[in-house]
Amino acid sequence: MFAKIFSALSPASRKKKEVTFVGDVDNYSAKNQGLLSPQDYALNNLNLKVSNLFKDGDRKEAIQLVHKAVRTASNKENHLSPWIRANAFSNAATYFHYENNNPRAEYYLEKALEVFHNSDESDEIAYATILSGAAVLKAEMGLFNEADRLFRESIKLKEKHLSARHPSFIKTLNNLLDLYKRCMKKPREAKKLEKKYISSTFSAKPWKLGK
Repeated sequence: MFAKIFSALSPASRKKKEVTFVGDVDNYSAKNQGLLSPQDYALNNLNLKVSNLFKDGDRKEAIQLVHKAVRTASNKENHLSPWIRANAFSNAATYFHYENNNPRAEYYLEKALEVFHNSDESDEIAYATILSGAAVLKAEMGLFNEADRLFRESIKLKEKHLSARHPSFIKTLNNLLDLYKRCMKKPREAKKLEKKYISSTFSAKPWKLGK
């Protein structure tokens, strides 16, 4: 849940940091590695290693691999899928945010989103995942209006391609509701979303927020 990630305290003041990487690389890896090109496979594994090292607290090696992944993703001669390329930038954004370098984190978030804007391939579900993760980081930076916009764009795409019962859709909806209730103090907006998605979709089977 988004509330577990967001805190009014600065990252430096947190003794334990719960790290959420933007691109859900584990899910992508598990489902699609058989479809990856050798270059995609290599960068995807590097992305996974970065996230695992950072979560384990090994930041010295993690930062070296972050730079390596970013160099690989930035090389236009490498024929990489947009999803894998964007994950490298997303992981870099997450790393620098938790190192209290938000300007650099924002730079890499924009790089991740630009990957899909400049790609001929249409993968709106992958783009929606990147949008949702970027929104979480924007919210943690205190950029609530930008987070609101990104969450809404992600929800629109997930509603188009998935369903309101899909776990990915529910997770993003929960995050936006949390943003409205806890951060932006917009209870009316939260109620509108709950009425639109929860009341109608889950009328036959009640669903509790945060589950």
